[in-house]
Amino acid sequence: MDDFITKPLKQKDFLAKVRTWVTPDAQQPILLPYSEFKAKRDGAKKEVALEDDDARPLEYEKALEEFGGDEDFLLEVMGEFLKKAVEQIEIMRKALKDNDTETIMREAHSIKGAAGNLLAEDLLSVASQLEQAAIANTLQAGPVMVEKLNNEIARIADFVEFISSTDP
Repeated sequence: MDDFITKPLKQKDFLAKVRTWVTPDAQQPILLPYSEFKAKRDGAKKEVALEDDDARPLEYEKALEEFGGDEDFLLEVMGEFLKKAVEQIEIMRKALKDNDTETIMREAHSIKGAAGNLLAEDLLSVASQLEQAAIANTLQAGPVMVEKLNNEIARIADFVEFISSTDP
């Protein structure tokens, strides 16, 4: 097999690619949990009640769809992401003091990838800008960028707390 899938990895793209490489006479069918599946919890679609969709730090409904409608799993992944992101912010703060552009680039790239998988476009944008600044070794605005990252992560944490508190 010689193929690829671009990041961020989307479940439907992955499964479509797998289907192209599975022979028609395969013994086991591939189950596709994605297709037309809509997020349901106890038989009713969960509505996220926020005043302004633009204020959301991520595209929650689309992310939920990407996670096959499994809200518990999505929230677990987001919780783990938040724990790791807090650590990464501290690592980048130290790296800024040490002028360690390699570490800043690596951590920003990692956050950017996770943000893409969670459909957190604002966080992805800030992480990408910081990564590019580290690559170019132009980190004069590095402390401000790291604080913007921190603010975006805090927005996601607040959102996760809100979503978790609205569970039936």
